[in-house]
Amino acid sequence: MKNINTNVLIIGGNSSQGISIIRSMGALGFKLSVLSDKHLSPGFYSRYTYKKYYYDYRSKILDDSDVFGLINNIIVNDRIDFVFTVEEKIIKILNDYKDKMYKNCIFLIPEQTLFNKVLRKEQTGKLFEECGFKHPKTIAVNTRESMPSFCEMTFPVIVKQSFKSKIEYLNDSSRDSVVNRKPVLNVEDLQVILSNIIAEDQLIVQEYISGDEGSIMFVAENGCLRSAIQSVYTAEILRGLSISRKSIALDKELSAMLSIFCKNTNWVGVGGLDYIKAENGYHILECNGRFTASTNLSLCLGIDLPCMHLEAFTHKGTYVCNNRTAEYDSECHDATLSGLTWWLIYVILGKVKHCGGKLNALLYYASFFICNKRNFDMFLIKDPAPAFIEVLSMLSKPFTLLANKFYMKKRLYL
Repeated sequence: MKNINTNVLIIGGNSSQGISIIRSMGALGFKLSVLSDKHLSPGFYSRYTYKKYYYDYRSKILDDSDVFGLINNIIVNDRIDFVFTVEEKIIKILNDYKDKMYKNCIFLIPEQTLFNKVLRKEQTGKLFEECGFKHPKTIAVNTRESMPSFCEMTFPVIVKQSFKSKIEYLNDSSRDSVVNRKPVLNVEDLQVILSNIIAEDQLIVQEYISGDEGSIMFVAENGCLRSAIQSVYTAEILRGLSISRKSIALDKELSAMLSIFCKNTNWVGVGGLDYIKAENGYHILECNGRFTASTNLSLCLGIDLPCMHLEAFTHKGTYVCNNRTAEYDSECHDATLSGLTWWLIYVILGKVKHCGGKLNALLYYASFFICNKRNFDMFLIKDPAPAFIEVLSMLSKPFTLLANKFYMKKRLYL
């Protein structure tokens, strides 16, 4: 079905999930405008992109009202019908200024109260408790302010960074603790680590739980679960930062938990739960009220989550989806080319351990070029330009890393 008279604005064309949304909506015939904060955004060069807009909405000097004004101008001028975004910052802004938005447009974003609960870790924990889920106790820490009390924490704990915020480590020991998520055994050691970190945003102190980490991405409509895919991480540069994942059969216990979560929150649209499967069952780590890195994996499985997301908000069957179940029977692997390439380099250099050794890591990397069930998220024969832009970005990264390393050394000696 072609929807040539329906206009969609997609905010966040840099990420793999942004590209996946572009391709999903573009293949259905929607007329797409893409807004990004990078000039060389892969989403700008997709064959499905009709208009492109650059705006540095991450800049600290910009007021939220200015960012909303720009977005609303695009919506009005292009007569946008639907807005997709993968950016938490943008979701918050659109929620804050919803009463001023262009009346004919539908923002496909979570309701503000619910979004705040999944965004703020202290509220997320309460949400999980209401659902009866096991979850590790978590405290958000702002290193620029006085440290909170950790007397209620059960040690060991780990310190996690938000990958959206910049962090300065004043010594290698603190960097190693955060990057490798090493368990911290007592309050004294934790205070020493935190005192040697400067973060622009919050850090997360979380009780350590041993087990296998994964995620489940889903779409619900009015609290009713429509579809979900479960995946586990197959390659990580940093612990918890997955650059490759594979789908696994949907676990019945986790699926039942997810249904409870959707019903209790009256969830609408896409979401994701990160979990650890320990000896005593599933522990839910966090919830994402947005599209995650598994978006392309869902498309590889033939489950069009972006389309289902739109339908969940419009409550119409106009935009036909092929899959409305939470079942799938094939194993697929999905990775970012740049991420998996750097992972392989780190394995070869000995900076990252791979359980199968260096040779098996090389074979796993090579398999993405020859196996039809293993896909790089940016690569698509029908739409190759975003992948070309990613390769250019990957080739420039060593120079960026060298410049940052020189800058950090200079800062340490000042």
